[in-house]
Amino acid sequence: MLTRALIVLHRWLGVALCVLFLVWFPSGIAMMYWDFPEVTAEARLTRAAPLNANDIRLSPAQAAAALGLRQEPLRARIETFDGRPLYRLQTVDGDRAIYADTGEPLSAIQPALALRVASSVPPWAFTIERQIESPSPMPSCLVV
Repeated sequence: MLTRALIVLHRWLGVALCVLFLVWFPSGIAMMYWDFPEVTAEARLTRAAPLNANDIRLSPAQAAAALGLRQEPLRARIETFDGRPLYRLQTVDGDRAIYADTGEPLSAIQPALALRVASSVPPWAFTIERQIESPSPMPSCLVV
């Protein structure tokens, strides 16, 4: 009786796994050849928080000096973080951040700051606007 139960279990488990792999395999091939939709730089800038130039008190060179960087940064970006202007400086040793209004370095992010920043992000910020070109492995109703 136990042998018969194991045979039936083995048969139906095989059928279920066969269906899973039958769907999984072609979807993997489709994902290899169709790019995932991406947010363009233009769309990112239209939804970025406004940067008030009057709040900027430090130049990029002053920000690098305030952080004690020995070499010139590889890349410098300015953005609004938590309603304040922030420089993000990329160096060979890693990325560093400093507020452009006070010169205060951005150190470890506290839970209260993380919650405040996360709650300020609108729910539509992570949606994809453009439609996937045909032929598409995903139905267009799944693309926002």
